[in-house]
Amino acid sequence: MGGDEIFAALKEHLGIGNDETTDDGVITLEHLECNAACDFAPVMMVNWEFFDNTTPDRACEVVDALRAGEEVT
Repeated sequence: MGGDEIFAALKEHLGIGNDETTDDGVITLEHLECNAACDFAPVMMVNWEFFDNTTPDRACEVVDALRAGEEVT
């Protein structure tokens, strides 16, 4: 439902693969088969918070904000 596209975009954007962490130690990327939120898919989880109806561009914006030390909600 779009999760694979988000994962692929984040892998490229961050330069890391599954279960890898960025050199700055801020982002670890983990591929999940299911977040049990199909009604809101595609869903991305950051620090146990769901980001519903996410797009690849929005996912990259979220990780950029995290790397900049910003709080994301």
